[in-house]
Amino acid sequence: MLAQDTSNIQSFIIGQPGAGNISPDLFEASLYQSKSLTRCRERLLAHSVKEIAEQIFDHMATYYTGPRAFPSMNENFETIPWLPLDSNNKLGLYVDPTSLNPISKSAMRTLAPQMRQAGVLDVLTYLKAIDFPDAENVAQKMDREMQLAALAKARKR
Repeated sequence: MLAQDTSNIQSFIIGQPGAGNISPDLFEASLYQSKSLTRCRERLLAHSVKEIAEQIFDHMATYYTGPRAFPSMNENFETIPWLPLDSNNKLGLYVDPTSLNPISKSAMRTLAPQMRQAGVLDVLTYLKAIDFPDAENVAQKMDREMQLAALAKARKR
């Protein structure tokens, strides 16, 4: 009786792959295409974010007349000094449009190995992209090992 009940279950539910091309590249492409609404929101918000950043900078230039220090958001927790601007100083603000790209960390983790293999990323950038602990020390050790390997290869010739 149990065999008769499970015979109606489709094969993909019980772990058998369906017919057709099921490559990971097609799966990733379908995920990329499903993010079109997110990319649309990013394009629509880019102008607003740029305007807000310019207004904040203009207010800082106008009203912060004395030196100040702001905390940074990097891993060293250092402070960033603010020096008042001259009234004759005409500065513009550039907001990099790629800083608003909605790329998730999981997408970066899947993309980083391919970029490293293609030679686009150095060791440190790659390790930081995959959130490897103590990336700086590991990258230094790997660079040292690659230098020693290159030196040994040069000596063999």
